[in-house]
Amino acid sequence: MHDDDAGFRDRVIRIAGQVFPGMDFVPDPEEPDVLIVGKWRLGLQNLRAKYELGEISDEDFATMVEDHFGSIFANETPSLDDLSLDEIRDQLRLQVMPADYVQAAPVPIVAFPFATGIAVGIVADFPQSYAYVRQVDLERWKISPEELHEIALENLEAISRDIDVHLSKNDAETILAIDSGDGYDAARILIPGLQDFIASHLGETFRFGIPNRDFLICWRLDCSPEFHRQLGGKIAEDHAERPYALSPSVFVRNSEGNFHEQPGVQAP
Repeated sequence: MHDDDAGFRDRVIRIAGQVFPGMDFVPDPEEPDVLIVGKWRLGLQNLRAKYELGEISDEDFATMVEDHFGSIFANETPSLDDLSLDEIRDQLRLQVMPADYVQAAPVPIVAFPFATGIAVGIVADFPQSYAYVRQVDLERWKISPEELHEIALENLEAISRDIDVHLSKNDAETILAIDSGDGYDAARILIPGLQDFIASHLGETFRFGIPNRDFLICWRLDCSPEFHRQLGGKIAEDHAERPYALSPSVFVRNSEGNFHEQPGVQAP
C-alpha cells in the first residue's frame, strides 16, 4: 500500500538526504508536491507517478531518486541565460505538458493552450534533460512566442521523419500509434505532415489520445462504438497509471486540422 502525499514527500526527503548528504531538502510551504533545495525547486509529480507503478524498496527508491535529481544537481542542463537564440535554435522542441506546470513555474514560461488540463510549451533539448523556455528568454532573444513556436515545430518535425509508426489495420478498427519514448510522442500530433500521414490511413477526421507524454494513439472516426469505448477506457487507464500523465480524454482532429476534446470514455 502506497503512502499518502505527505508520507511520500517525507520518504523522498529521507531517502534524498541519504543519497545526497549535506543537501537540505525542505518542503515548499505553498506547493505540497515541490521540494526546495538551495536554488532548486524540485517537482515530485513525475517521481510519484513512477513510484505508484509498484511497491519499491528503499534501495530501489534511492536509485530512482538519484536518477531523478542527479542531473539537476550535476548542472547537466545549461542555463538558457547563457545562450543566444542562434546557439539554442536547433535544440528547440514543442512539448505537451500538464497545465499545472505552467502555474507552478517559478518564472513565467512560454505556453500555448491545448485542452483541459494540458498546454503546449517550448523546451530546449539537452542530452540528459530539457529546459522550458521562459518569457524572459523571448524578451532577451527579441522574438515573439508565435515565431519561436514555428521554429520548435519545424525542429520537432525534423527529428520525427524516421520515427517508427505502428499500424494495426482491420477494416474500420484501425489503430496508428507512436511510442518512441523520446519524450515528444504526444507532441507529434501537432505536426501537420504527420497529421496528413495519419489522415491517409484513418480518414481526414480521426480520433486520438495522448494519455501520457510518451504515447500517441489514433483511430478511425467510424469505428464501432464498442471499439471506441475500449480505446477510451484504455486511455483513461493509461493516464491514471503511467508516468508523465497528460489527459484521459479522447480528441477528434477534423479535416481542417483543428482539435476538439471529448470527455474521457470509461471502459464498459
